[in-house]
Order: sequence, then C-alpha cells, then structure tokens
Amino acid sequence: DRRKKEVQTFREKLSQHAHDAACAACHKKMDPLGFALDNFNAVGRWRDKQGDQALDVSGELPTGEKLNGTADLKKVILARQDDFVRNLSEQLLTYALGRELEDFDDCPVQQITAQLKIDQHRFSTLVLEIVKSYPFQHRRTATAPQK
Repeated sequence: DRRKKEVQTFREKLSQHAHDAACAACHKKMDPLGFALDNFNAVGRWRDKQGDQALDVSGELPTGEKLNGTADLKKVILARQDDFVRNLSEQLLTYALGRELEDFDDCPVQQITAQLKIDQHRFSTLVLEIVKSYPFQHRRTATAPQK
C-alpha cells in the first residue's frame, strides 16, 4: 500500500527546524526574507504555488515591518539602501579576503560604498572596488606545505 507523500511548503519545513531554541534567533531574522522570496523556485523560476498549495509569502521582520512578497521586500531594502549596500560590500569583501573583517577594514569598506553610490550601485563597480582595495591587494595567501 503506497501512500502519497504530502508536499511540505518551504514555510512548513522551516517551522519544524526553527522550533529548536539554538536555531530560533537566526530564523527570526532570516525566515521573513526567505518567505518573501518563496515565489522563486530553486532555479529562479516564478511560481504561485507548490504542488496544490498556494504559497504564503508573508512574514514579519524583527523590526516589526510586515512583508508580503518581493515588492514589500524591495521597499524595505530601498528604504535602507545605505545599510544594504554597506552590508553587501562587507560580505563580498569578507569572501574575497577569505577572512572576517577587522576594524581597520572600515575605511576600505567606506571607500567601496562611496564609489558604489557614485556609480549608481553597479555590481561591476562593487567587484572592481574590492579588487582594487588595499586589503585585497595586500592580502596574504597561505602557502602550500613543502614536501
């Protein structure tokens, strides 16, 4: 006797995981963003439902702001554009350096975000400014152990 497995929505799967106290704090911050983007499937195609169930793309940020889909998320990001650009710059620089940022990295981050504002927030500018930055140009690379 084969039983048809019920399709769980993204929200249902996350809800099960977020009940763990160790996970709840981060999920409170991240889940509303994921819910707002749930109309995009794993390969970026738009969808309005999963299986036979309509998607619930609503959520509430820790600040109390309510989201219902990508349009609301876009409004929140645009309202905090400077914070978003700084965070994106910090995260990409962290990735490029292969290390956490330190206090002395603040000046290059400010330079990167200032240039992004001048260049209308082009992603290519973000990449170029990171590559031209002092921390990137003077990073130390690990050497392979000698045999």
